[in-house]
Amino acid sequence: MSAIFGKEFKSSMRSMTGPIFIAFVLLWYGIYTTLYCLERSYSEFEYVISSASFLSLLALPLLTMRTFAEERHRGADKLLYSLPVGTASTVVAKYLSALAVFAIPTAVVALYPLALSKFGEVYLNTAYSSLFAYFLAGAALIAIGIFISSLTDSQVIAAIVSLGAIILLFFLPSLSESLPTTSSFSLLFLVILSCLAAGISWVISKSAAVTAAVLGAGVVASVAAYAINRTALEGLAAKLLNGISIFERMNEFFYGRLDIAAIIYYISITALFLFLTALSVEKRRWN
Repeated sequence: MSAIFGKEFKSSMRSMTGPIFIAFVLLWYGIYTTLYCLERSYSEFEYVISSASFLSLLALPLLTMRTFAEERHRGADKLLYSLPVGTASTVVAKYLSALAVFAIPTAVVALYPLALSKFGEVYLNTAYSSLFAYFLAGAALIAIGIFISSLTDSQVIAAIVSLGAIILLFFLPSLSESLPTTSSFSLLFLVILSCLAAGISWVISKSAAVTAAVLGAGVVASVAAYAINRTALEGLAAKLLNGISIFERMNEFFYGRLDIAAIIYYISITALFLFLTALSVEKRRWN
């Protein structure tokens, strides 16, 4: 596992992807630090993180697009199956290598509040709680990107889909405000989610039985909930979209509060998509 981690980390840093990603992140944080803290003399560094987080995280597909897609394209993924480590260990090692590259600019940015505090008051509590939320959000998005990379042999497709997922997750709260709050729309939304889950099951398993089971269970559960208590479904679509928004969960940290529910959410999202990635890779191994 350590050998795979070392290989992936060195590959990222020796190629252009790692340095470009680090430079991109530091560029945006440098711009917003200059704008808010130096020109406007704001003492709230969380403003910098709030403004720069989305733009800097848009570069994460650079780290994740090649994780599995490149090896599948070159046929080198077959070498992974001959390694004396399990699929889960391989996935975790590749994830940790991408996370390590992401941690480099994050660690550099962590020095900014300390440096600024030498020239004036800086609220370190909110600054570092916000930076912690930024790191957790990035860790979850890396897991999602690695999962997407495991589904294709094209780095370009992996990058585009990952970028689209990040943008969609960012705009989910705004999208939720425009959705109808009726129980019938919530039922339709749950059915769509069931179809999406079935689609992911098909991509991973290529099993019609598993896909049908997932779709059937989701649709039956949705219809049953609607029949039993349709009032409880009112506004559910908006609540679900807000609930799964990775960026929306960062807000409590910007006030200096450690949101335990958000921390559990980020860890759960990371674990879920690493698990799905392991299933995807293992399925391809036996195919």
